[in-house]
Amino acid sequence: MRLPKAEREKSSGRRAGCAGWLALLLLFCPFDLAGQNPAASPQQNPSFKAKRVWTEDDLVTLRKPWDLYVIAQEKKAAEEKAAREAEEAAKKSAPKPAEPGAARAPAAEGAPSTPETIPALEDRVFDARKKVGALEQKLQDAERAAYDSREDERAAALQAQEAVAQELEKARSELKLLEDKLQALKAAQSNELPSR
Repeated sequence: MRLPKAEREKSSGRRAGCAGWLALLLLFCPFDLAGQNPAASPQQNPSFKAKRVWTEDDLVTLRKPWDLYVIAQEKKAAEEKAAREAEEAAKKSAPKPAEPGAARAPAAEGAPSTPETIPALEDRVFDARKKVGALEQKLQDAERAAYDSREDERAAALQAQEAVAQELEKARSELKLLEDKLQALKAAQSNELPSR
């Protein structure tokens, strides 16, 4: 016996409705078939990822080589600046030593500050040449520091360079005077010797 068409549609609709409710119930059920609660153990769920916490050490690994170079240059400039400041502080706190020329000058007033003997004058010329050489090296270092310095440090570096350049000019003029005096003494001594 066959059911009329209207009856058949009602019964198939009930079956579809019950199947839909059953599917929704299983879908939203907090328990899985094994009887475990998946919400209670997120570490076991392979689709769950922990949020990454970045530290300073992790950021260093992300830097490019040119970033590391810039950081190294900034660190070097900061160290040089600290060394210069420490050197200037030491110069300000320490009493100034007497200049080498002042120690050799005679105590009598009106006496010349340069020695009158050739060996003593040669020693002074040698010391002056060493001083000029050291100042030239110091000027090169100051120029390099001014070139390598950052914009905010450049003014101080240029002032330091200018101070070294002035000191070098003073030492060169002193050396020139000493060499002229030595040449004059040698010429005078050779004129005093009797010729054979």
